[in-house]
Amino acid sequence: MEHHPYKPLNPLWLKAAVVGSIWASIEIVLGSFLHNLRVPLSGTMLSFIAVYLLVTFSHIWNDKGLILRAGVITALMKSISPSAIILGPMTGILAEAFLLELFLRLVGRNWLGFLMGGAFAVFSALLHKIISLLLIYGSDVVKILSLLYQYATKQLHLESLENPWHALWVLAIVYLAAGMVAAWLGCRMSRKILRSPELDDSIGLSFKKERQLFAQSSVSDKYAMLHVALHLLIIIGALLLLNKAFYISSLFIGTVYLTFCFIYYKHALRRLTKISVWFQFIAITLLASILWNGFSQHNFYPTEGAAIGLKMIFRAMLVMVGFSVIGTELKNPSIKSILYSRGFKNIYHALDLSFSALPDLLTHMTPREKKVENYKGLLVRFFRNAQSLLQSFTNEDRQKPSVLIISGETHRGKTTYSQKLVSLMLEQNMPLTGFLTVNTTQKAEEPSYAIKLLPRNGELPFIESEAREHWIKFRKYYFNTDIFQKGMKHVEAGISATSKFVILDEIGPLEMENKGWSPLIEQLCTRVDIFQIWVVRRHLVPLVIKKWDVGHVYIADIEHDKPEDCLKIVN
Repeated sequence: MEHHPYKPLNPLWLKAAVVGSIWASIEIVLGSFLHNLRVPLSGTMLSFIAVYLLVTFSHIWNDKGLILRAGVITALMKSISPSAIILGPMTGILAEAFLLELFLRLVGRNWLGFLMGGAFAVFSALLHKIISLLLIYGSDVVKILSLLYQYATKQLHLESLENPWHALWVLAIVYLAAGMVAAWLGCRMSRKILRSPELDDSIGLSFKKERQLFAQSSVSDKYAMLHVALHLLIIIGALLLLNKAFYISSLFIGTVYLTFCFIYYKHALRRLTKISVWFQFIAITLLASILWNGFSQHNFYPTEGAAIGLKMIFRAMLVMVGFSVIGTELKNPSIKSILYSRGFKNIYHALDLSFSALPDLLTHMTPREKKVENYKGLLVRFFRNAQSLLQSFTNEDRQKPSVLIISGETHRGKTTYSQKLVSLMLEQNMPLTGFLTVNTTQKAEEPSYAIKLLPRNGELPFIESEAREHWIKFRKYYFNTDIFQKGMKHVEAGISATSKFVILDEIGPLEMENKGWSPLIEQLCTRVDIFQIWVVRRHLVPLVIKKWDVGHVYIADIEHDKPEDCLKIVN
């Protein structure tokens, strides 16, 4: 019998999960607060706070790699958020964490390392903004902004500062200085925290498991990586044609692509429905018309400038919509499944843990009165309770139920095998509940199945090959939807009546697509006191283990293991 022991997350990933979930909470709560107040440079302010947070925690927990891991978790939490705009924030978060970690490795975990790392982490927000503008509007935006800057300096009689590089140098110095201040404040705060004990009002967390995080995708979603590649190729191709002045070809490809996105990815319209975006488009067109060569020719509305403005708007629409769609594909469960199976298992365990804590952290993160000083007090509280938060995450990571999986090929006797195990358990008066799926076929051409409720053996019609009213079709069979509700109530009642063992026959393709018994399984995965027995087809066993993050897993093969062997495991 196979045994897959559960390997808890190592302490470094647990600490990263704590820091990442707090960072994500700040991005959500404080980001929304600044956005609602329409505070300018809110992204820069979030970068400043992120550096302050990371520097403080890196002193509390002096672990190499903590910052980068926390950045990865926060970025991935952003990727699974409902927002249509994820690529920009994800790359910004990763850049901040990477640069801070890099300078600590190069310079050392000293004052200089933290100051330089903090400086360049906040400076990355400026670089990110510049790169985003270039990506969205192209290199033409550089000329327009340069002309606008030169015009402004002339009007203000600051001809000595006419070169746009002067403004960039000033901005760079401001951002670098802000990053140093954030790092200095983090170092200062960490010294205060390390000198004082934890607060009495410790932060208690309740974890709400989000099992959809590891949801197995349907067959139609398994080409997500190919979709991402195709979207990138189309966007790059259309932009290359636009840059090479093949305007008609670019316009044709871009229009067809945008139409396709609007039909099949309706959320892609969301960003284009914002008034602020259209104000940007109008401003770009007007500035291009006026500034492109208007002052030199004393013609404030030249055709060339207007054409440049329209070209920039078309490019912006293509990039905005395209990357919004790519962001959607990157949320696809099949991509998470690919990463999960290629050595990134720890990341997704930590991510699952962070997402589970997020609802409660958001509650603690939101002050009664939304003032800036109140947010500062909340951060200090999180710093002072770092160890208790880590202990909460550690305890939750260990709260996983053990599962015995009975596996075999289709129609090879898994249910008969399970019935023998149930009989052995009942002989020993083991309190169990659950159900078996028994074959009730009368005619070979009309297969049918029923649910046998345990332990009282009542049978209910469940699956048939012929259509019935109110039954749902899945592949070639029809399922009685009422049975799912009755089965859940039966199991819940059994657990309430002191049942310590639950058997589910069977977990199949329907559950892999988050249907059928999937909600019941998700509930049971939160019950560490219940030993579970799952009946699963052999080829689905790895996917089932991956989908539901459980503890110790024992796999009994009906062709090699006896029911008595399973009984020993259950005991």
